[in-house]
Amino acid sequence: MGRRLHERYYDVSNTPLRGIAENPPKLIGYGGENFVFLHTPQDTAPFVLKIDKRSLRLVPEEINERARAIKSRHQQIREWYQDIPNFVVPTHFFVARLPFRNAVAVGSIQEYFPEARDLFTEFTESELVEIFIQDRKLQTNFSTFVDRFFTILANSGQSIDLVGHQNVCLIKGEEGRYELRLLDTADIKERDEEQEKFRFTIREARRNKLKRLIEKIAIIPDSFEELPRGQ
Repeated sequence: MGRRLHERYYDVSNTPLRGIAENPPKLIGYGGENFVFLHTPQDTAPFVLKIDKRSLRLVPEEINERARAIKSRHQQIREWYQDIPNFVVPTHFFVARLPFRNAVAVGSIQEYFPEARDLFTEFTESELVEIFIQDRKLQTNFSTFVDRFFTILANSGQSIDLVGHQNVCLIKGEEGRYELRLLDTADIKERDEEQEKFRFTIREARRNKLKRLIEKIAIIPDSFEELPRGQ
């Protein structure tokens, strides 16, 4: 099976990565899980290319297992938030030899959102409250997201990653209205997972911000009462 996977995915000539050796992507982000590149092909729209950092250190047999694990996490996140329209950004996963790094790795491709704004760092709370109360559809989607986030955390100890830049963001759609998006679509954090102190502090601050925002827009999910203190 591993050999068939290699033969299928290592040739990038028939994928959106064609021509990438002649036109190397630009590094635009360096998160905990991925190198994030912007690729601007001459014949198609720009897109984001994410390279899983851990897979760069693995042998081929381990890379296939890593790819399956990443895809499984992505599918789990899609199931969690399937009733929030367009929240989980479509993501195409692959295993390929990357000519611009001369390495085999697990990667993914997403649409590029140049005007994406981080929900936690690029708006004040008052700005977000104003945005939500003026758009009932967005308000409902945000309320559903927060309720689902804390329900999953209380029941399983798992959550999406709130810490990375623009992991959860707002983008403006075709009609100029903000839409809620999740760009980090394959990272699940465990409650007992060891984290550096500063990431723990940021995580807790962002969870608390979600609670404050819900209170300010007068939608209070029942799941808040189910979450034990300290989680």
